[in-house]
Amino acid sequence: MSKASLLLMILLAGGVRAESHGGASSQETIASFLRQEVAAGHVVGAQVLVGGVGSGNERSVNIGTLGPTDQRSVSDDTVFCIASCSKPVAAAAVFSLLDHQVLSLSTPASQWIPAYGSPVTADGINVRSPTLRELLAHRGGIYSQKNRLTKIQLRAIRDFRLSLEESVQMIAKQPLSSPPGTKYAYSGAGYILVGMMAEKASGQAFESVLRKRVCEPLGMASTTYFPVALGLEEIAMGGKSQLVPPHTLGQRHRLPLVGGSLYTTANDLGKFARMMVDQGRLAEEQVMSEVSWQRFVSPAFQTQSYGYGWMLAKQGNRVVTVSHGGSLPPYQAAIRIDLQREQYRIVLWTLAKPGNAQMTSRIRKRIAELMK
Repeated sequence: MSKASLLLMILLAGGVRAESHGGASSQETIASFLRQEVAAGHVVGAQVLVGGVGSGNERSVNIGTLGPTDQRSVSDDTVFCIASCSKPVAAAAVFSLLDHQVLSLSTPASQWIPAYGSPVTADGINVRSPTLRELLAHRGGIYSQKNRLTKIQLRAIRDFRLSLEESVQMIAKQPLSSPPGTKYAYSGAGYILVGMMAEKASGQAFESVLRKRVCEPLGMASTTYFPVALGLEEIAMGGKSQLVPPHTLGQRHRLPLVGGSLYTTANDLGKFARMMVDQGRLAEEQVMSEVSWQRFVSPAFQTQSYGYGWMLAKQGNRVVTVSHGGSLPPYQAAIRIDLQREQYRIVLWTLAKPGNAQMTSRIRKRIAELMK
């Protein structure tokens, strides 16, 4: 064998080794950063999972403790609230209903929520009802938590003692911020309406829809809006914040904040991510058809980068990554799925000092950099 051929083989072998260990290396890099933040007293506990198709049965790296006063170590069984990372999982359940023709993206909210039969904007203009497509893509004209909220608007999406029906009734009394379809405005309240539409159309509670359509087929046994009711005992806690963590309400916890209060583990989310890179299927389980999957990872509106529960990144006309971040202090989460490379990264963590906005921003920014 010539020296040139031998050198080529060595280079190719090195490339294969680097690629095969790239996921493990990335996982350890993120985990190392979070260990430093735990040691510094900025983060309480965390889970990190990096994987992809063909990389084996990955397991999360677990860091820190369950809470500031609960010194049990974070384990595979520890569940974290994933805040707005709930949206793509909830949207997947809705897309499964589309496959069964229980709903369609053009379904108006008024079909299942009569209060939206003749909605009115803040300046008194009568407009049509928002559609399911618009609500999923934050273009339904529903008020946004990114703006200053009234007490009623805030209570509708943060009082976890409410039922879903009670929350919807409060949201429906608020004027639309804009005519449906005209403007993007990130709205947790809009996803409450999505959940109600799914409930009414299917005849099941949204928790049941999620479990039947997504969790059970994928084996996501620790994924729920109601971890106490499900009997989960290892629930991560962070430092004190203005928001009372939903699960601490116990039996008084009634509201599934559809796009913002799902509890899960990194390993459960890994199953969801593997389903996504395999175009709607995990092993023999088909969660959504290939047609629905293709739509799920496509733009809802060509003028915006937020799709059906995801942020989309394109190369040319092709969507190559879908991602979402989540923040419901003290809970923080991030998920990024590279559809082109068939890889994913998942990070869940709790803040020790959720009131420190500068520190929170710094940690989120660094994790986002490490996930790329």
